[in-house]
Amino acid sequence: MVVNEVDLTPFLEGDDFTTYTATTPPETANTDPLDDHDPCSGAEPSFSLVPWPGSTFIIRSVSSGHVITLLEGQIILTKPGSHGSIYWACVETKGWLGFLNIVSGKYLGHDAKGRLCCSAERHQWWEYFCVRPRPEGGCVLLMTHHDRLWHVGIKEEQGVEKLAKIGDGGSDGLVWEFAKAGAFAAFTVDFLVYPLDTIKTRLQSPDYRHLYTTNGAINRSLFRGLYQGIGSVILATLPSSGAFFTTYESTKSLLHTLNPTLPSSTAPLIPTPVLHALASSTGELVSCLILTPAEVLKQNAQMVRKPSLPPSPSSPSSATKTQAFDTHATQVAFQKFKHDPRQLWRGYTALVARNLPFSAMQFPLFEFLRTKTYAYRERRGHRTRTLLETGVVTALSAGSAGALAAVVTTPIDVVKTRIMLRAGDESSGSGGKKRENLVKELQAQGKDVKAEVERAQQAARGGRGGGLAVGREVLRTEGVRGLFRGGALRGAWTALGSGLYLGVYESGRRYLEKRRVGQEGLAPY
Repeated sequence: MVVNEVDLTPFLEGDDFTTYTATTPPETANTDPLDDHDPCSGAEPSFSLVPWPGSTFIIRSVSSGHVITLLEGQIILTKPGSHGSIYWACVETKGWLGFLNIVSGKYLGHDAKGRLCCSAERHQWWEYFCVRPRPEGGCVLLMTHHDRLWHVGIKEEQGVEKLAKIGDGGSDGLVWEFAKAGAFAAFTVDFLVYPLDTIKTRLQSPDYRHLYTTNGAINRSLFRGLYQGIGSVILATLPSSGAFFTTYESTKSLLHTLNPTLPSSTAPLIPTPVLHALASSTGELVSCLILTPAEVLKQNAQMVRKPSLPPSPSSPSSATKTQAFDTHATQVAFQKFKHDPRQLWRGYTALVARNLPFSAMQFPLFEFLRTKTYAYRERRGHRTRTLLETGVVTALSAGSAGALAAVVTTPIDVVKTRIMLRAGDESSGSGGKKRENLVKELQAQGKDVKAEVERAQQAARGGRGGGLAVGREVLRTEGVRGLFRGGALRGAWTALGSGLYLGVYESGRRYLEKRRVGQEGLAPY
């Protein structure tokens, strides 16, 4: 998956790290023996080929199309889309470039034998790089070696090829391309579908009937403030993703180390796919610890209703105006947990119970649908192998798989929503005031106050229990339809988000691969 430009602030802070612009040399340049050698003087920034501090890149070998990857603590070249961390934040210290792995938080460098590694927590001498553009395209990657610059290439040790600095010969090193990456694509998709998430939360709320319907019909308040609470999601996305991949890689490495081989066989006792599933589940558990407070704040903010403003002489219609982006809603939601912050983790179990089966269904089904679609087009003679076909088939397969997985897990999502919304009410102690407001609204709408209050109280009682108790209460009061409320919206935005994200990624990967194949005179290393 391609991650777009990432906010590097957490990585770029610290006393031992300094970032300088290309036009202003550092004042402390005379403190390093290599500082009189300007490794990147005259290099102009390029969007696609030359790395520039402050952005994140995928570092790709032009000859093979493989990318520099951190996998189980080792630096290797792998195909795009393989396991491992492939995103490197470009930084600058004393005029020298460096590459920080955004998952491990450590710098790309070399060990005592010149082999590439990723273990340093500070950007120092062994982690210094220079990138030199080639007139015919691509770049050479250079590392410091005493008072020289050595090329990064392939070094063979006991029959095994390893990435290393290999000498200062002009033809020894590999040629590299730097594909700019970042989190804008993922955030853009999330931003586009967020209003559907807000509507889904309101539909699944136990207060849906009396807050968002009038005489059995949906009223306009359902569609107001559709971006309320989006800030908490943006703040939590990158840390939770980083925690997932860090935990996944370390757990996978540990499980492989502890996994014994069968007697009289080289096969491991526990199959590798099982280990990967266990590592992925562990990563999800850690990721949800970070994501749960943001999810609780988000859903409580989505339910905040601002009182109508009285019309003003200058703007008679001001009473009906609503802000789509209402930061006040997030502040109101946050205030609910001021007296009991532990309630922010209410619903963690339900979030994990939703995410694990969702992922287990989505990706195998996506691969199955994509394979079957290509096979069908091949049999019918319609296979074109164009970028358009790749993007469309991937988008439709990913969207269909995501939509199905989303609809199937909707009952768990309903339970999660009820628990998280109830957490805000219990923490703030707003039950009495909320009941008064409810009675006033029902009276104004001419509804049966006693029946509606009893229904809301029954739903709330379910929210105090565990997930099973909530599910049983929803089933008893609203039937099966209540358990699948919001499922269509959830399926729609998952189809849109997954289809756009994976479709664009796969098309981009194929584009880079075709560029590699089309370049004359290049062969795999």
